[in-house]
Amino acid sequence: MHARLEAERQVYRETLGQALASEANFFLAGPCYTLEPLRSNGGALILVNGITAARLTEVVVETDSADCRQAQFKGHDLSKAVAGHGDTPVPAGEIVRACFAINYTTGGRARNSEVRLPNVAEHDRDRDGIINQDFLRANGFVVIGDDADGLVGAA
Repeated sequence: MHARLEAERQVYRETLGQALASEANFFLAGPCYTLEPLRSNGGALILVNGITAARLTEVVVETDSADCRQAQFKGHDLSKAVAGHGDTPVPAGEIVRACFAINYTTGGRARNSEVRLPNVAEHDRDRDGIINQDFLRANGFVVIGDDADGLVGAA
């Protein structure tokens, strides 16, 4: 489905939301996630219940949006570099993708979690979903979250 005007997109969102979820505001107009807290948190990631360790393993920064240029960084732990404290600082620009290696209390090797702007968050196992979402919220990556009824709404 394609809508050229914002008013058209709004009508589609409301109509589909009403038809699929009986809620006109079910589909959001804005982004769900932001990765800017990676720059402002000083390289620290907040751990939540169910997670024993987390590290930032990959970052993609859009350095020149007019030409769609991106810089990609991969490493064992990039948290300090993104915050500007590491040996190789990440350039200015919008962080559009971040990958984390997360160790859960259920054991096993670290599992991947990925956030791609504006509204994609993926994790390796379905059972990690709630813990992963709590981790994203605790670190300020969620702009818009779930309400008490489980429907998407303003945070």
